[in-house]
Amino acid sequence: MTLARKITVLLLGYEVIPKTVSTRDRGARFVMAEPICAYLIETERGLVLFDTGVNVDNIRDPVRRESLFMSRGWLAPPIVLPEHDFLAQLAAIGVSPADIGDGERRPAARLVASGVSMAGSHRCGTQGIKPSWADIRSR
Repeated sequence: MTLARKITVLLLGYEVIPKTVSTRDRGARFVMAEPICAYLIETERGLVLFDTGVNVDNIRDPVRRESLFMSRGWLAPPIVLPEHDFLAQLAAIGVSPADIGDGERRPAARLVASGVSMAGSHRCGTQGIKPSWADIRSR
Protein backbone atom coordinates (compact mmCIF):
# COMPACT_ATOMS: atom_id res chain seq x y z
CA MET A 1 0.00 0.00 0.00
CA THR A 2 1.29 3.45 -0.91
CA LEU A 3 0.58 6.18 1.59
CA ALA A 4 -0.37 9.66 0.48
CA ARG A 5 1.85 12.30 2.05
CA LYS A 6 0.20 15.38 0.62
CA ILE A 7 -2.77 16.27 -1.58
CA THR A 8 -2.79 19.55 -3.50
CA VAL A 9 -6.05 20.74 -5.02
CA LEU A 10 -5.61 22.84 -8.16
CA LEU A 11 -8.56 25.05 -9.13
CA LEU A 12 -8.73 24.96 -12.92
CA GLY A 13 -11.94 26.87 -13.55
CA TYR A 14 -15.69 26.54 -13.11
CA GLU A 15 -18.60 24.91 -14.91
CA VAL A 16 -21.88 26.83 -14.87
CA ILE A 17 -24.61 24.22 -14.43
CA PRO A 18 -28.21 23.91 -13.27
CA LYS A 19 -28.32 22.87 -9.61
CA THR A 20 -30.30 19.80 -10.62
CA VAL A 21 -27.15 18.26 -12.11
CA SER A 22 -25.68 17.96 -8.59
CA THR A 23 -28.89 17.45 -6.60
CA ARG A 24 -30.89 14.88 -8.54
CA ASP A 25 -33.56 17.16 -9.96
CA ARG A 26 -33.93 19.39 -6.88
CA GLY A 27 -33.50 23.16 -7.09
CA ALA A 28 -34.25 23.60 -10.80
CA ARG A 29 -34.51 27.38 -10.44
CA PHE A 30 -30.89 27.71 -9.28
CA VAL A 31 -27.68 27.87 -11.31
CA MET A 32 -24.34 26.95 -9.74
CA ALA A 33 -20.69 27.49 -10.58
CA GLU A 34 -19.05 24.13 -9.83
CA PRO A 35 -15.26 24.05 -9.48
CA ILE A 36 -13.16 22.19 -12.02
CA CYS A 37 -10.31 20.68 -10.02
CA ALA A 38 -7.24 18.54 -10.44
CA TYR A 39 -5.64 16.70 -7.55
CA LEU A 40 -1.91 16.19 -7.24
CA ILE A 41 -1.17 13.47 -4.71
CA GLU A 42 2.34 13.04 -3.37
CA THR A 43 2.93 9.43 -2.32
CA GLU A 44 5.90 7.45 -1.10
CA ARG A 45 6.41 6.22 -4.67
CA GLY A 46 5.87 9.42 -6.63
CA LEU A 47 3.29 11.90 -7.79
CA VAL A 48 -0.20 10.87 -8.87
CA LEU A 49 -2.22 13.33 -10.92
CA PHE A 50 -6.00 13.05 -11.03
CA ASP A 51 -7.38 15.06 -13.95
CA THR A 52 -5.98 18.11 -15.79
CA GLY A 53 -9.03 20.33 -16.20
CA VAL A 54 -10.64 21.51 -19.38
CA ASN A 55 -8.87 22.20 -22.66
CA VAL A 56 -8.97 26.02 -22.82
CA ASP A 57 -8.57 25.93 -26.61
CA ASN A 58 -12.08 24.48 -26.75
CA ILE A 59 -13.38 27.55 -24.91
CA ARG A 60 -11.38 30.20 -26.76
CA ASP A 61 -12.15 28.93 -30.26
CA PRO A 62 -15.70 30.07 -31.14
CA VAL A 63 -16.43 27.11 -33.43
CA ARG A 64 -15.24 24.51 -30.91
CA ARG A 65 -16.99 26.34 -28.04
CA GLU A 66 -20.27 26.24 -29.96
CA SER A 67 -19.82 22.60 -31.00
CA LEU A 68 -18.69 21.22 -27.63
CA PHE A 69 -20.70 23.34 -25.20
CA MET A 70 -23.41 25.67 -26.45
CA SER A 71 -24.98 23.36 -29.05
CA ARG A 72 -25.13 20.64 -26.39
CA GLY A 73 -27.30 22.68 -24.05
CA TRP A 74 -24.71 24.17 -21.70
CA LEU A 75 -25.86 27.39 -20.01
CA ALA A 76 -22.40 28.86 -20.59
CA PRO A 77 -18.99 27.45 -21.52
CA PRO A 78 -16.66 26.64 -18.62
CA ILE A 79 -15.02 29.67 -17.02
CA VAL A 80 -11.23 29.44 -17.09
CA LEU A 81 -9.31 32.56 -16.07
CA PRO A 82 -5.54 33.09 -16.45
CA GLU A 83 -5.02 32.26 -12.76
CA HIS A 84 -6.54 28.81 -13.41
CA ASP A 85 -3.71 27.82 -15.78
CA PHE A 86 -2.73 24.23 -14.99
CA LEU A 87 0.98 24.48 -15.85
CA ALA A 88 1.42 27.78 -13.99
CA GLN A 89 -0.14 26.28 -10.86
CA LEU A 90 2.18 23.28 -11.06
CA ALA A 91 5.18 25.61 -11.45
CA ALA A 92 4.03 27.69 -8.46
CA ILE A 93 4.32 24.61 -6.23
CA GLY A 94 7.63 23.55 -7.75
CA VAL A 95 6.31 20.70 -9.90
CA SER A 96 6.99 20.12 -13.58
CA PRO A 97 4.93 17.79 -15.79
CA ALA A 98 8.17 15.80 -16.11
CA ASP A 99 7.94 15.06 -12.36
CA ILE A 100 4.68 13.18 -12.89
CA GLY A 101 5.29 9.67 -14.15
CA ASP A 102 4.14 8.38 -17.49
CA GLY A 103 4.74 4.70 -16.87
CA GLU A 104 7.90 4.71 -18.97
CA ARG A 105 10.56 6.72 -17.15
CA ARG A 106 8.88 6.98 -13.73
CA PRO A 107 6.86 3.78 -13.33
CA ALA A 108 6.13 4.43 -9.64
CA ALA A 109 4.05 7.51 -10.43
CA ARG A 110 0.95 7.50 -12.54
CA LEU A 111 -1.87 9.45 -14.11
CA VAL A 112 -5.39 8.67 -12.89
CA ALA A 113 -8.62 9.88 -14.48
CA SER A 114 -12.21 8.73 -14.52
CA GLY A 115 -13.65 7.13 -17.62
CA VAL A 116 -15.71 10.27 -18.21
CA SER A 117 -12.60 12.45 -17.97
CA MET A 118 -10.62 10.23 -20.30
CA ALA A 119 -13.46 10.09 -22.82
CA GLY A 120 -13.58 13.87 -22.73
CA SER A 121 -9.84 14.20 -23.15
CA HIS A 122 -9.84 11.97 -26.20
CA ARG A 123 -12.80 13.83 -27.69
CA CYS A 124 -11.74 17.38 -26.77
CA GLY A 125 -7.96 17.18 -26.36
CA THR A 126 -5.79 17.41 -23.27
CA GLN A 127 -4.30 20.39 -21.46
CA GLY A 128 -0.68 20.39 -20.42
CA ILE A 129 -0.05 16.67 -20.19
CA LYS A 130 2.59 14.67 -21.98
CA PRO A 131 1.75 13.66 -25.55
CA SER A 132 2.56 10.04 -24.66
CA TRP A 133 -0.44 10.10 -22.29
CA ALA A 134 -2.80 10.81 -25.17
CA ASP A 135 -3.15 7.04 -25.72
CA ILE A 136 -4.25 6.27 -22.15
CA ARG A 137 -7.56 4.42 -22.00
CA SER A 138 -9.77 4.02 -18.96
CA ARG A 139 -9.99 0.51 -17.59
